[in-house]
Amino acid sequence: MDALMLSQPETVAFGIAMGEKKAKAGWVRQIVLAFWAGAFIAFAAEGSNMAAFNLLARPETYGLGKCLAGTIFPVGLMLVMLTGAELFTGNTLMCMALAENASPWQPCCATGCSSTSAIFWAASSLPT
Repeated sequence: MDALMLSQPETVAFGIAMGEKKAKAGWVRQIVLAFWAGAFIAFAAEGSNMAAFNLLARPETYGLGKCLAGTIFPVGLMLVMLTGAELFTGNTLMCMALAENASPWQPCCATGCSSTSAIFWAASSLPT
């Protein structure tokens, strides 16, 4: 196996360690990071839709519109990764720490619920 990749037990241990770290982080920090993640994803989705709108309307440029939309949306995911923002999918790793009794359930539930609601709030607060 390549030295750059983790084995399965190492991946599980890493997921548990990250779940513990997220559970110990403050809920205000998690809400702010989740807000930014929701904003990045929403802006990327809106930018992707706006860029490809006229191209998708005509049959002769439909493929180009799909290609353009597919290249613009991942910018939001890149921004989430580069800034360290918190998406719901990353917060589901905290379940591994709960399953191993590595962290108490109260901080995990509070962090998961608050960050998920912040993501939806940020995504829905964009002007249309």
